[in-house]
Amino acid sequence: YGVHPDVVTSLEYERILSASGPTQGELVRPSNGDQPKKIAWIQCVGSRGLQKGAASYCSSACCMFSLKEAIVTKERFQQSIETTIFYMDMRTFGKDYEQYRHRAENEFGIQFVRSRPHSIIKDAETGNLQITFATDNDSVLHNETFDMAVLSTGFYVSEDVRQMSTKLGIELNQHDFAQTGSFSPVSTSKPGIFVCGLFESPKDIPETIVQASAAACMASKSLDPPPDDPLEKEAEPVLQRDVGQEEPKIGVFICDCGLNIGSVIDTQKLAEYAIKLPQVAISETVGHGCSKESLVRIEKAIVNRNLNRVVIGGCSPRTHETKFQEVLKKAGLNKYLLEIANIREQATWVHADNPVAAKAKAEHLVHMAVSSVKQARPLVDHSLSMNKDILVVGGGVTGMNTALALADQGFKVFLTEQSAELGGLAKNIRKTLQGEDVQAYMKMLIQRALNHDLIEVITGAIIVDHSGMPGLFKTGMQIAPQMYYRQIKHGVTILATGALQNRPQEYLLGEHPAVMNQMDMDALIEDDPERI
Repeated sequence: YGVHPDVVTSLEYERILSASGPTQGELVRPSNGDQPKKIAWIQCVGSRGLQKGAASYCSSACCMFSLKEAIVTKERFQQSIETTIFYMDMRTFGKDYEQYRHRAENEFGIQFVRSRPHSIIKDAETGNLQITFATDNDSVLHNETFDMAVLSTGFYVSEDVRQMSTKLGIELNQHDFAQTGSFSPVSTSKPGIFVCGLFESPKDIPETIVQASAAACMASKSLDPPPDDPLEKEAEPVLQRDVGQEEPKIGVFICDCGLNIGSVIDTQKLAEYAIKLPQVAISETVGHGCSKESLVRIEKAIVNRNLNRVVIGGCSPRTHETKFQEVLKKAGLNKYLLEIANIREQATWVHADNPVAAKAKAEHLVHMAVSSVKQARPLVDHSLSMNKDILVVGGGVTGMNTALALADQGFKVFLTEQSAELGGLAKNIRKTLQGEDVQAYMKMLIQRALNHDLIEVITGAIIVDHSGMPGLFKTGMQIAPQMYYRQIKHGVTILATGALQNRPQEYLLGEHPAVMNQMDMDALIEDDPERI
């Protein structure tokens, strides 16, 4: 790395694939600008190593983003590009991650070689990369030539962050990540300072988002509620135009969404198709429609062309509808005079290998959106009073922590547990990997939950019905031992029901006293070590 330009890090490869990257999303070799025909990914570069300067820990996310990069390479460019991943272990431990790994191998033909390559040298004749490696099947050194090599590099704490930690008085662990405990992984050694994401430990995006929410919750618990500010005023609303008597005058704006849409269909031709539809006054391409520049452009077009309906041809309304609704409001239109044609998910993604079908589907989607928005009428939002009580289903460690976090912020919580007592699966765990006492922690949580003024604990509760809508739910349950029926009214439902340990009917489990699972073994070590 740093010697041959065709050896890049995983992050640099992401930039090559990005529409806003140095090659505008075209996959080319840095050395000569040609498209590579054979690419190698080398895992655990700088992670799980014993050599000087390497981290001994796993960086957690590298296996999955290498799989993603290899699949995207095949999907977006050519299936014929050979992709090989050299790995120590494929740590695909997240939800559906193992299925993703099998899909990479079986559907896309990505090759997996269990090996830690010895070296990369430049082939003197071709200028390509020659990778030397041995597999776990033999002790023979193999040499294979590739056009590019992508190094899956690990995560480190930067010097700037280490200096900041010193200034804030935050303790670091042996790897220079924030020192936290197993029972409160977002709390640092400094009261009132919380941590989330990679500074706590290497992790993937889903874990980072969950931890960010936890840190925000812990921070909000530490704060007093904001006082009412009589000087605070809401922004003056823009007066809405009365378009009830106007003929529909529709503006169609087509996004290319980077390469997600623009690499499959010609967005300019789609815009030309839309302008021919009845009552369409303007049809334009807007690049990334959700960018600030494009949103301003759409707003100006609505005002300058006196539009009274808008169609956006782009991606999912689930993620971007509110952005475009705000544009309509700023332009003086009711926000419901909008229709979004989901070209990305419903056309160019599903027909990425068939541009003709994608074009036809995109035209149908835009046509339907135009027809639909003609019928749109201004709507008015109404606010409903909300029941602020909360139902938490499941009295394990997760459920108790959830209930306590909410109750500490002033919310009434109903904490239900199907069994006769709180604790859940944690009742069977003695210590963490670091030796922390799980039983003592669990008992502390139980006492806090039982004694909290705003938590009502209901054990022996079986949920039998649930109805209503967000803010106004009704949940019925039968409560042991009499199994009487009780209905609770609440505004939010949180499911923290946990899971059961798998006890397969194989390897003599349950048949021979010397065969047990890990949880049974853990209990035996703590409770009856002499038997071991």
